[in-house]
Amino acid sequence: MSSKRFVYLALISLLLVSFPLENADQSSFSEIEIVSSSSENLEDYELYLDYGKVDAGSDVDDRNMITTIKPGEADREASLLGNGVQFVTGELISDLNIKGTVGTEARVIVYLKWRSSQANSTAEVIFKFLGGSDLIGQYTLSEEEVGQPCTDSGGFFGDGCAWVPYTVLIDLGSDGYDINNGDRIKLDIEATASCEGSGGTPLGGPTCEMDIAYGGTINNDNSRIELRANALSGSQVKVHYEDEGWSEVEVTEWSPTHRLEKRTMQFSIDVRDAFGRDDIDKLELVLSTPNEASSLFTKEFDLDNDLKLDNNGLVGSYTYTYDSGTAPGLYPLTLVITDAQGHSINYEHPLGMTFLEHDIYLDFPENQINRLLVAPGQTSTIKMTLDHTGALTSDLRVER
Repeated sequence: MSSKRFVYLALISLLLVSFPLENADQSSFSEIEIVSSSSENLEDYELYLDYGKVDAGSDVDDRNMITTIKPGEADREASLLGNGVQFVTGELISDLNIKGTVGTEARVIVYLKWRSSQANSTAEVIFKFLGGSDLIGQYTLSEEEVGQPCTDSGGFFGDGCAWVPYTVLIDLGSDGYDINNGDRIKLDIEATASCEGSGGTPLGGPTCEMDIAYGGTINNDNSRIELRANALSGSQVKVHYEDEGWSEVEVTEWSPTHRLEKRTMQFSIDVRDAFGRDDIDKLELVLSTPNEASSLFTKEFDLDNDLKLDNNGLVGSYTYTYDSGTAPGLYPLTLVITDAQGHSINYEHPLGMTFLEHDIYLDFPENQINRLLVAPGQTSTIKMTLDHTGALTSDLRVER
């Protein structure tokens, strides 16, 4: 028999009593259960100490917070004496593993102003780093590390004391530390001073103050926490037939010359940034050619219109109909996410999209019954359409 793209009518010899046809119109696409989530692409994060609304959309008043968004110019001041201060993130929307930037240690940089009218005053500052209610690590700036106080009162027009940067290292361990979905990262800072209780008044008297500056620019710098993490590790991309749901089995093999209605791919994405929606700045989906020299498409999503907010993450889909005759091969699929700090993180789908060199598709007339009844040892005839849906360069040989 000669090779043809469409072959009508095949004679089938049947020795069985019945021949089921319910699945006869299914293509040979491969359906595989895949977990296509992001890998451990660790990035350096600067978590700024700021003031504002910690949980977007909540009715809770503004408070001291930890954020990935760099603060503006105006800074705030708070006293560390007494009860100290606490900074918190919003509730994490996915699990987060954090690691150190200096070996196994995270770095905390704060700007403090230590003032006392008594030159021999001493002070200590205690830093506690928490994940939820669990203490991750702590460090105490000793009297020697804090140093002597500034004794310049400055009179009615402020003081002549400068903001001084201090760096504290918190050990996170060789494997880092896992913070659970729904918990918050917290930083507690509290100071004690030998001169406490002898504070002055606006009209003068003894001075005893240990303050922190945050929420803005201090000496062209910011009070912050530095660590490594992958806040986007909960993100996923899946591929289905058009109009199928997220939970359906993924489809990763496609026929290059299939019928038009069978050439539409649906890409579903679920982008989860542990720090929340505001940390997501840009989102692209790229289906590259096998040699990655070019792409079949690059889709940049409009974060406000193409996607919707779901539990503080972004979900949505994109459909793409490929051209008939697409060359066979493995096409890498990449989800590119850029966050508020400019980290551009690529997530490769584990299998990519395969366009098959050889494939067929069987179709039957609408009036064809879904079960053919025949007598034993007899020959029956049915009508069908057999489409060669593989590559243009591949041959199909049909024999009877």
